[in-house]
Order: sequence, then C-alpha cells, then structure tokens
Amino acid sequence: MELKYKTGMIFRSKTHPQFDMIIGFVNYAFDDCGKIEKYGTMISWCNINRLEFSKFLDEKLGVSRATRSTAPYSFFGEGQMNSVNQRIKKYNLKYEGRSNDEISIYTENEYEYCSGFKNFSSELSK
Repeated sequence: MELKYKTGMIFRSKTHPQFDMIIGFVNYAFDDCGKIEKYGTMISWCNINRLEFSKFLDEKLGVSRATRSTAPYSFFGEGQMNSVNQRIKKYNLKYEGRSNDEISIYTENEYEYCSGFKNFSSELSK
C-alpha cells in the first residue's frame, strides 16, 4: 500500500512561507481489503518556518499577541487526509523531500500503520 503522507515529509510554499510544514505523525487505518479507511486515519503536521509565521502573526494580530491566542492561525495540527490535502492546495505547498530526523514505526500490519519522530518532534519544528 502506497501511503500518501509519511513522517518527515517537508512541504514548502513560495507564496505562503509562513505555512511551510513537516508531517510529524501518521496513523493509517486499513479496511479488510487493504484500502485506507477515511475515518481512523490521522495526519499530524507542524509549521517549520517560525520566523515567517511570527512576522505573519505580527501583521495579522499585532505585536502584542503574546498574551492572546494565535487563533485562527495554528502552528501545528492534525486532520484526516482530506484536510491536509486542502491545506497543501490552499497554501501552494510543494513536497521538497524528507527530513533527516530519525523515525519510529509504532505499528505496521495489515490493519494499521503508525509512525512518528523518535524524539517526538523534528529539529525543523523547534
């Protein structure tokens, strides 16, 4: 089974660099035929361009935002494949390769595939 998103995949945008991201954790559920289940499959992501994200927040929410939430702009999140697809399309994100971080595979069988970073986060998201 070819998985669309894998831990460590890096996506960057020339038009929206504040939303450059890395896939940090994946959990795929498969049905009895080996197809990916829509529900039960989750993809976690994290922005990796802190400087551009901070500049963007300063512009949108003001410099004094430190005491407030950054909503509706998330630095990290998770969702089903469809929501990650929409994020990639909306911000013109292009796949640029994989990170050098060590990845742990937690589950890999006919009903589930689950992986994440060995140190729970990428060096790029720090």
